[in-house]
This record gives sequence, C-alpha cells and structure tokens, in this order.
Amino acid sequence: MAPSITCDDCDAPYGDDGWVDVVVPDAIWNAIAPIGGLLCFRCMTKRLLIHGFAKVPVLVASGPYIDANETWRMIGWEHGYKVGLAKRESST
Repeated sequence: MAPSITCDDCDAPYGDDGWVDVVVPDAIWNAIAPIGGLLCFRCMTKRLLIHGFAKVPVLVASGPYIDANETWRMIGWEHGYKVGLAKRESST
C-alpha cells in the first residue's frame, strides 16, 4: 500500500473531497512552506496570517474553477507581490 500524502500541519489527506489545490507566488510559498511537504488551504491560510501576509494572490488549480493563469498575467498580481514582498523584507 502506498503511503498517504497529508497536510503537514493537520494531516488532512491529499485528494480528499475537501482538498483544494492552490498555488501562491514562489517567494511567499518559500516563506511559509514546510520542509518537503504540503499544506491544505486552511493551514496555508493560518501560516500566511502568522507570517503577516495579506491579500495574497492565489491560483485555484482543482475543482470546478476557471484557470486563472492568464488572469494573473493580465492584472500583474505576481509582479506586484514581488515588489511588495521586497518592500516588506527591506523594512525588517
């Protein structure tokens, strides 16, 4: 039997009906990510708040949702957050 993949913080099983695959910009993920693990949406949100992030752009990559990749590029979210993250890091 293959080992189950779960959220590092709460052990929610990956692929469960309630699991939503979400993607945040790399710089933000690197600031909150467990070492070599996964986070469910709820635990990712908790870590974002603990680390002081707000209004983080997110790509929902599962379920009955539209692919927002092109939307990200059109409105420049990723670029804006890289600039905002650099400002946040330089102020600490």
